[in-house]
Amino acid sequence: NLITGIPYFGLNGTDTVMTIPLVSTDLPLHLHQYGAPASASWTSGKLQIKTFVTVQQTIARDYYLANVMPAPGRPVNIYSGLGTEQTLKSTPAVFGGAVVNYTPVEKLNINISSYCYSKQSYVHLSSILLNDNIRGRDHIPGKLLLNANLSWEPVPGVQLFCSAKNLLNKKSREFFGTDKVPFMMLGGIGFEL
Repeated sequence: NLITGIPYFGLNGTDTVMTIPLVSTDLPLHLHQYGAPASASWTSGKLQIKTFVTVQQTIARDYYLANVMPAPGRPVNIYSGLGTEQTLKSTPAVFGGAVVNYTPVEKLNINISSYCYSKQSYVHLSSILLNDNIRGRDHIPGKLLLNANLSWEPVPGVQLFCSAKNLLNKKSREFFGTDKVPFMMLGGIGFEL
């Protein structure tokens, strides 16, 4: 982990230069992740249904962020967090979904898939380095996504498809620093030679 030192200033000609020393060190931090996945599948003739869910929790032990960030009158003490315990919110506590696959006739396939996850709050190293509580922080809301895909093979080797992503149009990021995911409709033709 990078530990920041107390900034100091100097002059370089007419420029004022601020230097923030960084020291790389091992922290006494221990991460413990607990979780349980479950899945179920059901098939009946032309219909398949698969579901899954993961429940998880990540706990940080022996770590206190404020004491790896020095301030005037407060030196770095990486051991001051010994005995502490906090639940990390940077991973979803629940992630799950379902896939329904239906083939009413041999050349036609209908697929509906969904997944959901609980909210997350992420703090990136840039937030610590920039020390501003804005950049490098992201709050990702819980979300349910629904996708659908229709494919048809009119002749052997040629496949027509139409795919819809994010049918509920839940416009939000799914990961730290990424773009918001809008509704998308895609279509095309695939063929094998």
